[in-house]
Amino acid sequence: VFTAILKFLWSQANALKGFASEGNWGSTETYGLYTIALHFAEFRDAPMWIDRVKDRYEILSQALLKSDNSSFELPLGYTDYALSTISGGKSLADKFGIREYPYLKSTLDRIRNLGRYLMYTSGPGYVDNQWGDGNSHKSHYRNRLKLLADWLDDQELLFGATQGKEGVPPDFTSFVYPDARIAVMRSGWGDKDLYL
Repeated sequence: VFTAILKFLWSQANALKGFASEGNWGSTETYGLYTIALHFAEFRDAPMWIDRVKDRYEILSQALLKSDNSSFELPLGYTDYALSTISGGKSLADKFGIREYPYLKSTLDRIRNLGRYLMYTSGPGYVDNQWGDGNSHKSHYRNRLKLLADWLDDQELLFGATQGKEGVPPDFTSFVYPDARIAVMRSGWGDKDLYL
């Protein structure tokens, strides 16, 4: 029974290395491959799978951002999910005590930009802006911002995560993502400020 399970896991990982999907599905596949590679490091192919994960996160991070650093999938729920599966690689590596994360510097820069898109476009209190297939207006993204702020040492994301108790606010309140055709205006970065 256990041999069959191990064979199945190897077969799944071997199939996942091909990566048939883009976007959030692709980041889910990549996280799945990394999960198997770390849990079953004794598989001879595990180091190759990890190299493939690093390449794939780089490709996906490019595809998930438009040229203005807005998210390819504009609703914030999708952006949050993409961040969860991409940054999940770090959390998984931490669980195993691995400090060589499966990311290039350019991948980390794009993860930061996705996090900032999430922060900049979310409503007061860093809640979902109820645009498209988002999350509940009662949920917030502060936990995701905190994870990213700590990992990437980003003071703006820390400001959002702590609702201004720590970090540094962005030096603007209104801005435009031209490729996404989004203009966001707010009177400030607090949870009681006006937002449009």
